Amino acid sequence: MKYPSAYSAVKKLFVAEILSIAVALIAFVAAVLAAVGINYPEVLISAGTMGLVSAIAMIVVFVLQLVAMIQGGRDEDNFRTALWVTLIAIAASLTSSVLQMIEATKGLTTLISILQAFANVAHVIVIVLVLYGIAHLVANLGNHELEEKGRRLALYVVLLFAVSTLFNLFPGFFTNKELPQFVTVMFAVFAIVAAIIELLVYINILIYYRRAIRTLKK
Repeated sequence: MKYPSAYSAVKKLFVAEILSIAVALIAFVAAVLAAVGINYPEVLISAGTMGLVSAIAMIVVFVLQLVAMIQGGRDEDNFRTALWVTLIAIAASLTSSVLQMIEATKGLTTLISILQAFANVAHVIVIVLVLYGIAHLVANLGNHELEEKGRRLALYVVLLFAVSTLFNLFPGFFTNKELPQFVTVMFAVFAIVAAIIELLVYINILIYYRRAIRTLKK
């Protein structure tokens, strides 16, 4: 095996990706239960339990990703860079969370928004770095078809993030006026379509990790 550390790293990323999708589904179900169970304490308890489970699972995901990038960095520089970007993103997210607790008295809305935006951008950069890192490794092993797929997936992730950002920014132009009904409906439809596309992209990343594991095992 030419890249044992990268092989172990991608296996962890594969597990982390499965957990991430599971966390998203659990969080969605918890939100639905919380919305419809306002007058039903037993439903709210279930929603709270699911929320706690998803939070714990998310911590496991972060740990797996950090360990994976540390291991992968021994074989590929992109993993090492991704590790530092991840640490910076975590610091930005934690700072944003702390500032939100004192936002009402300190007026730090703009700074919080900047930190949250930075953390979101950093998350995308990490995914792209990891995909490029894997693409470089499998190319060295002669699998150029898998290399091309990794680079293509990285492009899809960037495009998806750009479109999502535009959708989030657009309603800001209507801050002082009500959105026309057809625009509201249009955004609701696009939001659903974007969510489906995002899920498909991440499922493809999951499949890509699986194929990369087989290649790196050689």
